[in-house]
Amino acid sequence: MSRGIGVLRRHRRAVVLTFLALVGFATLGAVERFGGPLDPTERSFAVQVRNDTSAVVLLRQCGDNCRSFHEETTLAPGFETAENASDESDVTQWFLITDQAGRQLGCLGLRFNAREEGVVVPISRMVRCPDFLVAG
Repeated sequence: MSRGIGVLRRHRRAVVLTFLALVGFATLGAVERFGGPLDPTERSFAVQVRNDTSAVVLLRQCGDNCRSFHEETTLAPGFETAENASDESDVTQWFLITDQAGRQLGCLGLRFNAREEGVVVPISRMVRCPDFLVAG
């Protein structure tokens, strides 16, 4: 008789663990479906940035603003570099463009509504830097 109780306890433990695992997977699925992907790089894709000017430029990936930077790449005329862009329409990846002496030439914003293959963005598409990026 005690043997039967032990089997029932093991069976109940297996049912409870299976239930908890299913609840965990369902929760992760709901978070990803309604809150976006769990991997922040899942929504990014490579974009080539080409220096189509006649001068060496520094491409500085802006953080929350263009007073701090994640990365800096020196681009000679005619060269390009791969940068990440997001396919979320409300996300703009900003880059500060300077000359070799550090003088600000402008800003380049990468903003896409969907993934695109083979995108090449020329440096000459830079614009005047928005005040919210460089002020302060």
